Amino acid sequence: MACPYGASVKPGVSPTSEVVISRALWEQLSGTPSSWLDGILDTFTPSIVKVSDLCALNVSDPVDLSVTQIAAALAGEPTAILEVEQWAKAKLSYYEFTQVCVCNANPSAGCLTLLAHDQVSWAQAVFTGATIYVGNRFTATVACVCRGAWWNTPTGSGTAALTLRLWSVTSGAKLAELTVSGLPKGQWNEIDFTADVTLTAGQSYVISYALQDTDGYRYRTPETVSVSNANSSGLTGVFNTSGATIPASPGSGAIYGLDPITCPASTTPPVATQPAQPSDLVLPPAWSCATACDIMIRLQQLSDRLDWIRRDITLIQRQGVPFGYLLSAAHSGLTGSGAIAVAGILGVSVVLTTVPAAWGSTSDVPRRLIPKVGSLTFATVNGNEDEQQLHYDQELVLGISGAVTSIGYSLRPGIVATITPLVREP
Repeated sequence: MACPYGASVKPGVSPTSEVVISRALWEQLSGTPSSWLDGILDTFTPSIVKVSDLCALNVSDPVDLSVTQIAAALAGEPTAILEVEQWAKAKLSYYEFTQVCVCNANPSAGCLTLLAHDQVSWAQAVFTGATIYVGNRFTATVACVCRGAWWNTPTGSGTAALTLRLWSVTSGAKLAELTVSGLPKGQWNEIDFTADVTLTAGQSYVISYALQDTDGYRYRTPETVSVSNANSSGLTGVFNTSGATIPASPGSGAIYGLDPITCPASTTPPVATQPAQPSDLVLPPAWSCATACDIMIRLQQLSDRLDWIRRDITLIQRQGVPFGYLLSAAHSGLTGSGAIAVAGILGVSVVLTTVPAAWGSTSDVPRRLIPKVGSLTFATVNGNEDEQQLHYDQELVLGISGAVTSIGYSLRPGIVATITPLVREP
């Protein structure tokens, strides 16, 4: 599978929307219209799949076809053509998968929570007049998400209220905000945003807070984030170190601990490999019409191909929708059970030459013998079709597959029959 831990719908894509796996995707994948598989791709039947279903399938980029498979398909071999069509559908399904799905993160990787700094990470403060800015600045070294933050509350009695914010240093935008109250003092509290925020690898962020506790202490966060803030700090773990070092203890500033909680992010599936004509696949050269002789040769080739098409169509018509039939050699005096070898038949004619006088029948014309006087079974080496019951003195059975190689018969005691296979017209 493309994603070792499964796949989900890409953010911004509706799970209930539908994608069409069609011939047009080939041009999007390859970048140019195909030339070496046009004859096969032009017969490609489009299919529709819901985005959520496609992501749940977690399809893989199929292994490229061998040159032998491709050559056989271009030569018109039915099984090879089916293989190429199935491969093309799998290829285009995977391409669409890479456009609308993302790989899930490793569920066992867990989240980076309280960072390793004697289990304490102190927020930095910048004093500007009566305003105190409190926060930590960090740089994401890999793509991840920020769930929220661990916050170490001041010691003392009562509870504290806190507004937690996440900022982008790159754009200066506020990415998330959450206000909570009733936080117990003197311990680390996990504060989670309403939804995870995606962090881009290589970009810097600030996690900050505004505090109002029952002792009257108040800290406020900036409404903008300065890239040059010398007092902002970098954190360890999944992040780079950037800016001032986080102190080992709060000291006399009484600034309280703040750590972002980051988790593995979903990833983009591997890009679908572009289909290319195998180097050892030799295709016929382009036609040349430089001389009258060239044109005559091409006309003769076209004439030959028309003859082949007419021959194939005639065979299909004679077998599939025959206008008539011919009688083959009759097999007479048949009793009991047995089998007759055949090839390329359209059906059979069965004539009952002996029927016991006491055999039941209807008053219809022709009469219908009741119960059945026997049955026929048409078969190949791979198995039998369902039986055909015999009820008339003279009976035709038509619509037989040309693949049938044996006619099995089973006649009731006292019944004698003549079976004549019916063959195609020449």
